[in-house]
Amino acid sequence: MTFEFDLGLSFLSCDLLLAQQLAHELVPLRCFVYSRSQDEVAGTDGVETFAAVFKKKTLLNVVLWRAGWGDTPWTAIEAAAIRDRALLTAYKTLVIIDLDGSPPPPWVPHTHIAYSLSQFGAKEAVGVLRARALEAGASSPW
Repeated sequence: MTFEFDLGLSFLSCDLLLAQQLAHELVPLRCFVYSRSQDEVAGTDGVETFAAVFKKKTLLNVVLWRAGWGDTPWTAIEAAAIRDRALLTAYKTLVIIDLDGSPPPPWVPHTHIAYSLSQFGAKEAVGVLRARALEAGASSPW
């Protein structure tokens, strides 16, 4: 199966700069960051478009996790799609980057390890995301 994006980043608006930074550092991997793809989703049904991105168009879903993610109208849509995909793939398509030490969403198993940005930093997060993307089937651009 081919995917339009190697990684889909889901985040609260306060984490937009971090999402953009990660996507920039991950080039040439194809990252979906809403602010960079507005021309593609503008004028469409937002619920269907966002659900499709995270359910069908990304090889790997990355959640920039902090308290409140999944509680806003848009992240709730993304959360439902990411959860559904994670369940279908035994969580192999999910990476959680913990930004504030909050417990992960209740649907994430306790055995699923989140990456701690405060403990390891953004540079190492890029390495983790590259490795996970390759494990998931992205072609190696390095």
